[in-house]
Amino acid sequence: VIVTPTRLMFLQPEIMYGNRVLREFGTDHFIRVLFRDEDFCKLQAGAKGNGNTEEDTFVRVREVLSNGIKVGNRLYEFLAASNSQLREHGLWFFAADGTNTADSIRAWMGDFSNSRCPATYLARMGQCFSTTESSVTVQPDQVCRIDDIDGGRDPDGKPYCFSDGIGKISQALAKEMCEKTGRSHVPSAFQVRYAGVKGMLAVDPTLPGLALQYRRSMEKFSSHHHNVEICAVSHPARLYLNRQVISILSGLGVPDEAFQFLQDDQLQKLADMFLMENAAVDALYQRAQLSGVPYGKLSNCGVYMTREPFFKAMLRKVYKSGIGELRRKARIEIPPKYGRNMLGVLDETGTLDYGEVFVQYTE
Repeated sequence: VIVTPTRLMFLQPEIMYGNRVLREFGTDHFIRVLFRDEDFCKLQAGAKGNGNTEEDTFVRVREVLSNGIKVGNRLYEFLAASNSQLREHGLWFFAADGTNTADSIRAWMGDFSNSRCPATYLARMGQCFSTTESSVTVQPDQVCRIDDIDGGRDPDGKPYCFSDGIGKISQALAKEMCEKTGRSHVPSAFQVRYAGVKGMLAVDPTLPGLALQYRRSMEKFSSHHHNVEICAVSHPARLYLNRQVISILSGLGVPDEAFQFLQDDQLQKLADMFLMENAAVDALYQRAQLSGVPYGKLSNCGVYMTREPFFKAMLRKVYKSGIGELRRKARIEIPPKYGRNMLGVLDETGTLDYGEVFVQYTE
């Protein structure tokens, strides 16, 4: 549902990634709500010089949040929002189904009473709506909390926390999680959500049996949900520039010609995929991976990506998406040999000296 200052627009259902709450309660009584201006841009106070105060602009937002949205015989009420949704001015609404209400779902999610700040309170609830993949359910005796690693002092006199958000997981449990989620190999690190815990888990081969160890800094609230949910795993991830990073690098002295060169190279690659078969196959593997569709084998058998109507339409979508991201976000790809997006964890062994970092990457 898109809510504007004067309209309420209902869109057809879309396939979305799962999260903890949707897996538990199903999707029938949930809707996603977006707040937008009449031109579908983000709602902003005093936009376009109309002189409206912030109170005038957001009176519609307050009305919808307070009264909910009536659809047929259902009244959808505000439930919560993930952190990424808040950036996009989006929220989850729920309609009571005779058994569950928005209040009962929030109670099921966990105890947030320790969060006194409204923004923190909403962020903690949003943790349950993070896009995750369900894996294994662990027993309480397989999980333990360990101390953080502190040291030094910051300008305010507080000790630095070097292990903030980083825990450990045994090889056996990591393997079980991969088998449950259909992964062919065991990665070295997982980004997870578990009960009220969020952060990274690094595989520790010295941990015996099925074991998960989280640190105090990882626990944001208390919850009785014992399934380990995976947000991301360490894998060869591409690195992209954006407007913010370009501004920082430019301020540090990187010449504009360097960004222009990378942008021209990306535009050339987008154009090449309509003419060169190997470029088309690479583009589809990278940006339009369909489960079980071997683009390379099909191409070798004579089903050419640059000629077959269905795959050619997919290439046009890839091109349109790439150009759109370039215009809106200045999203410029860095060649894998020059940069990667990596997950960072703690050196639990104390092997590295001050200022050193260990990097492991796939060719």
